[in-house]
Amino acid sequence: MKNQSVKVGARDSSVCKRVASITTLAILNVSLFHINVSYSPESSALEIKVFPPETNYFGIYRSVFSRNVYLDQPLSIVYLNALEIELIELVDKAKSRSFV
Repeated sequence: MKNQSVKVGARDSSVCKRVASITTLAILNVSLFHINVSYSPESSALEIKVFPPETNYFGIYRSVFSRNVYLDQPLSIVYLNALEIELIELVDKAKSRSFV
């Protein structure tokens, strides 16, 4: 089978970079929040749920933040940018509380 490259448009590339940035934010702030990033290829949906780090996942638990972005929509990059800003603000608030 020949190696085939996939052409990715500028919009798709921007969306991928923003999703990677949100995932990086999740990894780097695990002590403050558990930011669960989930992608569904069937619906092209990115789901973000944020839980406190002390969440017991074997019991009843509720997220403190939850958003869905459908990546195949024309304004998805706008929604991803807004989502990342919201997550950064949430992390910043948690950091400021932990330093008090």
